[in-house]
Amino acid sequence: MSSSEASSSQGSPSPQTSPVASLHEAQARAPNLGQLVGYFVAAKRSLEASGHVYRATELVNSSRTLIEDIAVLNAKNSYASRALDEQLNTLRAIEDVVVEEADRVSNEFNATLASLDDADRRLQQTLDALRQTVVDVKLSQRQQTRLKSLLDFIDETTHGQLRTSLYALIDAYHHARNEVEQSLVSYGESVKRLNALLADPPQLPDKPTIYDEPPPTIPQLFRNLESHASEIASLLYNLVSHYDLCVTALKHTEGGGEAARLAVQAADGLAKDEATAGRTEESLYSKTTPEPISLEERLEMLVVLENDALEVADVTQEIKDLASAMESQYSQLTRHAQQARTRHDVLRHLLSRLHLFHVEVLPVHVQLNRVFISQTWSELHANLQSKTSELVDLCTFYESFLSGYAALLEEVRRRATSEAQMRQTAERARRELTKLFEAERIARETFMADVGEYLPRDIWDGLEEEVRRWEVKRAERSK
Repeated sequence: MSSSEASSSQGSPSPQTSPVASLHEAQARAPNLGQLVGYFVAAKRSLEASGHVYRATELVNSSRTLIEDIAVLNAKNSYASRALDEQLNTLRAIEDVVVEEADRVSNEFNATLASLDDADRRLQQTLDALRQTVVDVKLSQRQQTRLKSLLDFIDETTHGQLRTSLYALIDAYHHARNEVEQSLVSYGESVKRLNALLADPPQLPDKPTIYDEPPPTIPQLFRNLESHASEIASLLYNLVSHYDLCVTALKHTEGGGEAARLAVQAADGLAKDEATAGRTEESLYSKTTPEPISLEERLEMLVVLENDALEVADVTQEIKDLASAMESQYSQLTRHAQQARTRHDVLRHLLSRLHLFHVEVLPVHVQLNRVFISQTWSELHANLQSKTSELVDLCTFYESFLSGYAALLEEVRRRATSEAQMRQTAERARRELTKLFEAERIARETFMADVGEYLPRDIWDGLEEEVRRWEVKRAERSK
């Protein structure tokens, strides 16, 4: 909408037509007063678009403030996110250490329990062997009402109490371990929730799909707002220029001011007092008198005016479209700001929860695991190993008892054999002594018969002594 374009679009007069005829023809095609008034009313109405300029300026200024807020919030959010991420990494590292220590304790417990199971299995096998080994009735001189096994000679309360104490230690371990597991699960879930809040920022409500164009960035939105505002201002300037041209045309048309006043009042429904009407004509009859122009200049002006009038509706609609686009872009920018504020609120909430976690959860969790590993498990492990050693010693004692009974049977048989040998030896000695006694008696009788009457009796006290009898008999056992 420019006078240069209109001038270039105006046709050159035909060389066959005289200048006077061409001038009359152009004057005949020129818009009449009614058309000029219509152009004026439309131009005046189009100036209502000036509100879009004010709104565009307001949007641009507000956008600058929003961008500053977004920049500050994004900087704060970025710093807070990094700090939170570092703290969460520390919390995850603590969790990994606790899990590693818990696994180490679990492996130690399983190894101890395996040793305990081996010892208990060995004890049960030994007890079964004792139960199945019936004591030989020949070993007891008392009358027995029932056959006894080696197990009857064992005080079962000893290993029963030992097993009970072992079960109590195992239950104590599982109870303590369950507390640690529950604490570890609660700790892990808390860390996961905190990490989820940090990793899942709030999304824009109109999140695009994969098939849509990527949304404009904040700098793009602001550049578009500035560009649209500048374009709206430029278009409004063209509308104002067109309006001024309409005013100039009416000033150079007889009766133009009065006709314009009546037309504006009729169009706007403003038939009020003269003060209102007077204001309608101010642009037509200002203090200055319009400069006189030639007929050719007036016709050229009307041609430009008529061409521009055809574009008023399009320009007005374009301003509205640009203003609507600016509102949409400002809304997107506002959503970006809201997203940054929401993210900022989430991070502040997360910082608050993390602080509470550090104060209330972390010390309890760390202390519980420290007590479990350094005290509870240390004591339980030592007691389990001690009781396992006692169980092994008891098993060794019972096995020695079982092997001792087998040795006892061998000893019984050996002693019976030795007793029989000593009895046989004693019988042989008894028979030999009897033979010697008879031989000695006969020898003494023969000696006395031969020389006894010649020897005085007092020559030797043992002359008439009887033969001494020797006996072999079983001695009583000493008590």
